[in-house]
Amino acid sequence: MEVIKILSALLTPVIALLALYIAYQQYHINKINLKKELYDKRLRIYQRINQYLINIIANGTVKREEIYSFYNDTIEVTFLFKNDIISIRDELYNKSLEFNKYNRMINGEIKVDEETRKKAIDKDGEIFQWFNEQFDRVKNLFSKYLSVTIN
Repeated sequence: MEVIKILSALLTPVIALLALYIAYQQYHINKINLKKELYDKRLRIYQRINQYLINIIANGTVKREEIYSFYNDTIEVTFLFKNDIISIRDELYNKSLEFNKYNRMINGEIKVDEETRKKAIDKDGEIFQWFNEQFDRVKNLFSKYLSVTIN
């Protein structure tokens, strides 16, 4: 009889400890899932930026529709990253608008005199080179957000 009372008294704390252990495991699993979801969203932004740069380099130009689509596709950076990634996305967006303007001057879509057109050709080349140099910069900036560590 005495043994049953002791086992009965121990049953409640054992169940409580078991419930606590299960709750901790659930917390840990949810934390891992949240990290995975965040990683997936960040990776998608990284891939979109890289694809955008590849398209600019491959085509030597960028259309306004592509610029606006790029900005729209990366709108989540404000919520997923710190200022470093937000800044580079904004810089890519602004350089793209400038690049588009110079392309349109060169192609005659925007009417300019010959001297302005020559300056536009020079600026266009500079910006094209700038886009070419952004791959490593983007990779380095994203590396701290996309490195996989198991805790």
